Amino acid sequence: MTTTNQFKGINNVRQFVSNSNRASIPCEINNCSFNAADQELDTVINHYIEHGFEILHIGTETEMRDGKLHFYTIVLFGSR
Repeated sequence: MTTTNQFKGINNVRQFVSNSNRASIPCEINNCSFNAADQELDTVINHYIEHGFEILHIGTETEMRDGKLHFYTIVLFGSR
């Protein structure tokens, strides 16, 4: 049986989490100066989609801190 790699060509991945500080994630695509710091999550995701990225995964995660803390994680990929 022949198998193919579904992830072939994915060489640029970005992960964003709804409860994290995005200040340390500069865009840097085609000398873009977009700064994700202090941006809403949807603005950051839309920015990368405008650069041709696609959504690979959207999900929720749970972290234990004084009880349960739920947040969203979004993984984007591009072929650049």
